[in-house]
Amino acid sequence: MEENQKIPMRSQVKKEDTWAIEDMYATVEDWEKDFAAAKKVAEEAAEYAGRLGESAQALYDWSVLTEKLDCMLSEIYGYASRVKDQDTADAAGQTLSARAMGLYVECSGLISFADPEILSIPEEKLEAFYAEKPELLKYRRSINEVRRCKDHILSPELEKILADAGEMAQAPGSMAVPVCQGKKGHPVMLSKEVFGHILTYRGGKGLRGAMDAWGEGVREIEVEDPGVLLDTNTKMDYESLLAYEKDRQKRGELAFQASISLSREEECFSALTADFLEAVAESGSMLGACQIRDISYSKGWKMLKIAEAQLGIQFLERQTGGSKGGFSVLTPEGKAFLEKFRRMEAAVQAAAEAAFEKIFLEPEEEEKEDTDGREINAF
Repeated sequence: MEENQKIPMRSQVKKEDTWAIEDMYATVEDWEKDFAAAKKVAEEAAEYAGRLGESAQALYDWSVLTEKLDCMLSEIYGYASRVKDQDTADAAGQTLSARAMGLYVECSGLISFADPEILSIPEEKLEAFYAEKPELLKYRRSINEVRRCKDHILSPELEKILADAGEMAQAPGSMAVPVCQGKKGHPVMLSKEVFGHILTYRGGKGLRGAMDAWGEGVREIEVEDPGVLLDTNTKMDYESLLAYEKDRQKRGELAFQASISLSREEECFSALTADFLEAVAESGSMLGACQIRDISYSKGWKMLKIAEAQLGIQFLERQTGGSKGGFSVLTPEGKAFLEKFRRMEAAVQAAAEAAFEKIFLEPEEEEKEDTDGREINAF
């Protein structure tokens, strides 16, 4: 009977019997360069949001960019996967693979606007594009594939949410936790790689202690509802939860929300528009602003175009592409208008809050009787 043979370590295998991954990238540094370049290509493609149906040239240019991006991502992920698989115990290989998947998800999110836009192009207009730009015929098959899946394509906003969710699902060792008033709460979202850590954790504070001990990969999501901080480990906790819910329901009937928006032919400027423009000023780009405000690029672009068309104001000075990438800044006219809107918003909010407190929150005076026994209404 033959003796059991152990699988040799990779270091024990002859060079000619191993993968020649250096044929893909000579060094990890070369891989890093492509990694950074791919993200820039995705960002450049994202600048076509809201424009794919404008012209044959726009659709063609976007198709060329995304074809280039697909090829780059395939090389980047292929190399990282092979580095990981040649020694699954190597932490560096695991990290490389996770980063490649994260890049793929991030790039998918940046161009998630495309499928809904391609679906919105009328068939006759698309045929006219092919006639006007014969080079576009090269991408006809991929365009038709998108249109074939029409019943399964969501709105740009939902497509972006699904694309972003992929990063949480794929990234190893990640957690997401809601945070209110600087404190972590519930529910907690965990990736499968974290379960082993939680099951073997022997410290105090339960899940919260395990999360604190993990220390990395925890994503904090700011929320306004203090209910995420409530727990039910004790009778006192339970009573606090009941009191909170009772108060929440009571206030639910008296919810106060004041907001203003400006309109001409249609609503053209709101608090969301103002938030977006302030984020552009902070980040220096529309893409950065969309990431800060957690909206799709197409939504940001649409808000800007409606505001500029209805108000007759150019809010941003933009430069796309180039060796240093694109940038956006508020114009002096746009900055002045934004400041006026914020002043108006503050004035309306202050007046509305005062009225709300007086009418709904101040205790009503009890009805009194005069000397003749007649009721007198305090109001």
